[in-house]
Amino acid sequence: MRLCAFADQLSAKTGNIKNMSHQVELNIGSDLQRIRINSTLVGEVIGLILYLPSLVL
Repeated sequence: MRLCAFADQLSAKTGNIKNMSHQVELNIGSDLQRIRINSTLVGEVIGLILYLPSLVL
């Protein structure tokens, strides 16, 4: 719900999609970047956990 209200406010203020997209990137872009980095690190750790037993066997 909160994100929808945020999008409604942005679209009312900006009036067009390109400007709205830019505003979203400015407001939550850093959070998305942290999520991407954390996902990469978690994926690497899980990959190692799954790969290492195959080296032992």
